[in-house]
Amino acid sequence: MSIVFQYIRYVACAACAAAINFIVGFALVQGAGFTSQWQYPLAIAFGYASGMMVNFLLNRRFTFSGNDRTRIAQGRTFLFVATTGLVISSAFASAARGLIEILLPTTPVLSGALAPFFSAETLGQVFAIGIVSVYSFAGHRYLTFNRGIRFQVRRIAGLAPTSHARARE
Repeated sequence: MSIVFQYIRYVACAACAAAINFIVGFALVQGAGFTSQWQYPLAIAFGYASGMMVNFLLNRRFTFSGNDRTRIAQGRTFLFVATTGLVISSAFASAARGLIEILLPTTPVLSGALAPFFSAETLGQVFAIGIVSVYSFAGHRYLTFNRGIRFQVRRIAGLAPTSHARARE
């Protein structure tokens, strides 16, 4: 499968996962009131974890099928890539939220029923999801659903073969 077609499939799967991520995070922030300095990143983390599970299952099935590595090996690598993505997501969401609050300190962007969708928290979350999607595609393409982290480290160190044969980890 070409990288373009694979990326299109990845984006479709990631869109489903991002929707789950957003819905869970939005429900916790806007519905359950997770807006304090420690609750907001927690809401983002719960949303991210929910989307992460959906992302693994869909991409394993539809985007990166045909890999020789075991599901457990893929799951371990997926967890590593996704966990680092979680850290990046939480940091970017919090930073974007802070920047938006500085730029629009007390003026709501929009009032009425749509206001929660344009809050600093929601806009920060959307920004973070976009940034992490690029990182995640690369990590999952070259690590999770490829030969894994250990193989890539050995390859970079000159200790692994460079043939196209898949290595089981």
